[in-house]
Amino acid sequence: MAGAVGFLADLNDQWLKPRLLRVVVSEQLPQPGSTVPPSELASILHAVRTQGLLTEAIQGPPDRKLAEAWRAAVDAWVQRVGELLQSDSPHSRLLGTCFLGVTVPDISNERFVESYSGWFEKILSNLQEPSSWQLATVVSCTSMSDLFVRLAKFLNLKKQASSFAGRVVEPLLLLLNENGPVADEAIDLLRTVIKLYPSSLNRHYNKVESAIAAKVMSAEVNVNSSKKFARVLAMLPSVRVSEGSWSLMIQKILIGVNNLLNDAFVGLEEEKKGREIMMLLVPPGNDPPPVLGDQIKLGGNLHVTKKFRAFTVPTISALAHCCCVMLTSYYPVQVNVPVRALLALLRRVLLVDGSLHNKKFPSTTSLHQELICFELPSLHSSFLDLLHATIKGMRSQLLPHAANIVRLIADYFKIAKLPAMRTKVYSIVQLLLTSMGVGMSLHLLEVIVSNAVGDLDDSCVNEMTLLSTNPTKVTNESSSRSYSKKRKQEPQIQNSHASGLEKAAVSPKKRKTSSTPTTSKGMTPETASYVTPLCIKIAALETLEILLNVGGSLRTDHWRPKVDLLLINIARSACDSGAGYEQSTLTAGETSISDFRLASLKALLASFLSSPYARPPYLAQGIELFRRGKLDIGTRLAEFCSHALLALDVLTHPRALSLERAGPLVPGLNCSGPEKIVFGAGRSKFSQSKGQLQVIEDEDSDDDWLPSTQGRAHFKSRVFN
Repeated sequence: MAGAVGFLADLNDQWLKPRLLRVVVSEQLPQPGSTVPPSELASILHAVRTQGLLTEAIQGPPDRKLAEAWRAAVDAWVQRVGELLQSDSPHSRLLGTCFLGVTVPDISNERFVESYSGWFEKILSNLQEPSSWQLATVVSCTSMSDLFVRLAKFLNLKKQASSFAGRVVEPLLLLLNENGPVADEAIDLLRTVIKLYPSSLNRHYNKVESAIAAKVMSAEVNVNSSKKFARVLAMLPSVRVSEGSWSLMIQKILIGVNNLLNDAFVGLEEEKKGREIMMLLVPPGNDPPPVLGDQIKLGGNLHVTKKFRAFTVPTISALAHCCCVMLTSYYPVQVNVPVRALLALLRRVLLVDGSLHNKKFPSTTSLHQELICFELPSLHSSFLDLLHATIKGMRSQLLPHAANIVRLIADYFKIAKLPAMRTKVYSIVQLLLTSMGVGMSLHLLEVIVSNAVGDLDDSCVNEMTLLSTNPTKVTNESSSRSYSKKRKQEPQIQNSHASGLEKAAVSPKKRKTSSTPTTSKGMTPETASYVTPLCIKIAALETLEILLNVGGSLRTDHWRPKVDLLLINIARSACDSGAGYEQSTLTAGETSISDFRLASLKALLASFLSSPYARPPYLAQGIELFRRGKLDIGTRLAEFCSHALLALDVLTHPRALSLERAGPLVPGLNCSGPEKIVFGAGRSKFSQSKGQLQVIEDEDSDDDWLPSTQGRAHFKSRVFN
């Protein structure tokens, strides 16, 4: 057995940690007044963290000698860190604060309880008298945050910890006036205090709100920092846990956003819209709430053009993000959300497309219109996030306002042309379908189908061709040859008139592979050069998949034949043309052909499983696609195709007759009459064969679901014992 000296048993010998810590303290840990290169400082911090040199946690049976040696080594570390914190040298105090940041989380509970009060006072003195060296202040904020997180684990110290948190607030308010990393670390520490000890801010509530709002509405703060401040502003109502504090905060934010929009949308909308929303937020006879930020001078002294770009739009986006956090975060009491005002504000922003409201007598300049059009995608993105958060936070409570939401989505689909915006709208529709169920799917049915078909209808003609190495050629499969019917009855879609989509996406039973590619009629290389981005197509397919799963049996005669036909042709095009092609350079988050193939097959499976017909149309072609996809071993596509084949087994191999329309087969049943029975989708007759009853299916009623018809008999029989 190893001891304080001598050889170790192996790398897991517990004597290794106290011996390493002694070496670090004696040879690497600096003395007060000395300097340490950054590389050596990083080496010390890494060794202490990864090896757990300060934990004093002995595994196995107690070892008194090991415990004493380890305690002595930790005592030497803590003493050296204290000397650094008390040094007159700013650099030494910075090093001591850095080492304290790794000491607080790792040391034992007994040692922490003994030392936390003195450490708090030393860090607080650094915050109360901030150094001109910003790094020292940043490290002090980080170490103080670690101290509060560790204190929260001791319930018996909660009162003392809350008192400490209250003493930190005023120094933090001064640090919030700074810019750059100091303000970022100060707001992180303030967020920790609000989350762990909210009551400590009660007496400073108004000052904290004004300071944070000032940073949110400051033109000197970048976008990421502004959103960080907005998230902390959204947490403030938890300091005063009441319905009124939450409602007052969101009312202030919405009023502030509405006032900023009044200046931004001059000449692009009706002037009364801002007043109408204000009346919803502050009904007649009620006093308006105090202005958010206590009468902050909005935008400072910026030029009007720069003010709009550098202040107005970032501030609106940050306040919208604050509302998103408030709507989706837990709050201990029930609150009233101003839904009507919120939806009216969403509609006001999302339906502005940059066009002049009064073209004959415009009330704005062309420069202002250009600025608005340049920043509208950013505003639309922020308010789409707000709509998503509203639906996510309220879910079924939005049912009384469902009609307004459906109209808003339908109108915005006409405006949304950019891929990012259109993809977000599809994600919102998906959330509506999953959170509000079949009733919402009935109202969104027409909107989803019309837009999804519009985004997907070029897939079967030129989707994969335009993604190949020669994007100027668009091929189309020939559909001039007629198809001789083998069945007496065809699916409903084949009897309907051919729409524009059906001309482009011919039924798989009528498609023939053309030997010579031809350009689509009326399509030139110039007009065919645009293809709907894959991200939009994938979003449309995912939305159709959810629609089929939630409301696939609703009003099927109006939309199911077209959608089923579209999905099978998209899946065939993706699998045939995209199987061996991958984009050479893909950035993080970018969609690929493989994602498109997977999305198309998922939607196709949903089409089969939700089909209102006894035998889904195009089932044979779909099964063949799933079998081909299963061959891509080791991919998500192969895994899903295996699952799809198992899910479709009930359709491809029915286990029994339909209980609703099949009569009981018992001995003595009179089979002399031409009694007909439904088996799948066809007609059958009974026949007697060697004392057993058989169900013989007519040849003309076969569903033709097998991949190949070669070698098939003219009739099939199933024997029932």
